[in-house]
Amino acid sequence: MMKNVFIGASALVLAFATNLSIAANGHKSGNPAKKAKRFDCASCTGESMKCINNVCVLGARIYTASDPLGDRYKCTYYYRWPDGSVSQEYTEISYFPCPL
Repeated sequence: MMKNVFIGASALVLAFATNLSIAANGHKSGNPAKKAKRFDCASCTGESMKCINNVCVLGARIYTASDPLGDRYKCTYYYRWPDGSVSQEYTEISYFPCPL
């Protein structure tokens, strides 16, 4: 019983000392938050990419049509970015129906 009380008291003292240290020095995480990588807008290329606030962002592909074309499908889609903007429409040929 005495051993359990000693271990419990040691843990309490350690927690108290840690809280005092944080209060005195501020909380410092071992893993500081990473800043978002910034890119030159000129290097943000490709139909799915757009530079928003100097950050290269991948748009979400939104399919709007899946038209049979012989043994294939003609897929129509566009991209939507987090700022609400959308791209022009694009098409591609696929062996499978497009996810609508």
